[in-house]
Amino acid sequence: MSSAATPLLYLEDLEPGEVGTFGSYRTTEAEIVEFSERYNPLPYHLAEADESGPFGGMIATGWQTGAIMMRLAADHWTGKMETLGGTGVDARFHAPVRAGDELRLKIDVTDVTPSERDPTRGTVRWQGTLFNQDDARVMTCDIVMRVSRRPA
Repeated sequence: MSSAATPLLYLEDLEPGEVGTFGSYRTTEAEIVEFSERYNPLPYHLAEADESGPFGGMIATGWQTGAIMMRLAADHWTGKMETLGGTGVDARFHAPVRAGDELRLKIDVTDVTPSERDPTRGTVRWQGTLFNQDDARVMTCDIVMRVSRRPA
């Protein structure tokens, strides 16, 4: 997978079976509370969450966890591609994310397919897996995105 010094990646540069691990990202209580108050103010996402709640304290929302995953992907992988946007996502949450967790992303390219209708692009399918500092899987996400083909 690409490093900061390499040129943009095109569809032809990607292969099924490619794997990369990127990160890290440390979550904070302030960030979790800010996101939750703005987008998903359920009690277990707020600072008032106590240990008697369903998650034994405050946790990040799944959408925030997904946003962190996409930030890591953009900083370390998709941001180095000639992308044309995402077309689908299937996310699963496996373990809660808490303040102080250190997250890292593993990307597995599962499919690379040139478009049959448009010779300038194709589709890349990849699975992102987000792990915490204990190597616990906290989220998996199957993502479909369009990527430009190398100009002729």
